[in-house]
Amino acid sequence: MRKINLSLGMIALAVMLTGCGATIPELTTEQEELICEYAAGLMLKYDKKYSGRLLNDETLAIEEAKESDARAKEKAYRDAREKAGQNKKEEPEENTDSASDSGSVNTGIMDDTVSDIASFYGIEGVSISYTGYSICDSYPENGEDMFFAMDATEGHKLLILKFDVSNLSADTVRFDMFYRNPGFGLSVNGGDRISQQYTLLLDDMAAYNGDIDAGVTEQMILAYEIKEDVSNIDSLVLSLKGDDKKGSMVLQ
Repeated sequence: MRKINLSLGMIALAVMLTGCGATIPELTTEQEELICEYAAGLMLKYDKKYSGRLLNDETLAIEEAKESDARAKEKAYRDAREKAGQNKKEEPEENTDSASDSGSVNTGIMDDTVSDIASFYGIEGVSISYTGYSICDSYPENGEDMFFAMDATEGHKLLILKFDVSNLSADTVRFDMFYRNPGFGLSVNGGDRISQQYTLLLDDMAAYNGDIDAGVTEQMILAYEIKEDVSNIDSLVLSLKGDDKKGSMVLQ
């Protein structure tokens, strides 16, 4: 190896001397190949960006594509939620009046007793079960959803209803509650009906649109605001609204 390096050094010196008026020596084919190999080696040695450049560029392109796709989905999700909120506000006033003394709303549409939320909205292959509630100042308190966390307004608390959404089938099921245009009113302790809070939370059942694998149970929520002086909850009645029907479900 030392002999090869010495030969290369002599050849390189001869080439450099051509700048001083010396004639270029004739090189054999083997010598030309040695010079090319040596020069290429030097270039790669001092090019710090060479190592793994193709792999890094490819990985970077994939990550950038993923990030761009995530931003596009987030924007579409926000736009859809804002549009849904505007549509709810523009509904006729008689559809959002407080409950009457009899516990029903006079809309001309009879409320049916609902035993399963998924069946009411025509979502097949899943079962939705109420599992309890929590009262808090903000939700969630930690986890991946912190970016979309919501806080209760002054003088109020958040009432979070919890549900298990289970895929009972042998195949993946698309749980597209968001596109069912759902409405979830709530009567607390026999009081007037209050409307759900529109959120960007990933576990918001009213806004959920995603796949649930076979045999998997996802935990989801519905969020409401109640007066901060409400400490004991004895009864909860959920009012469901679809495109052409209404129903009610006693949670507790």
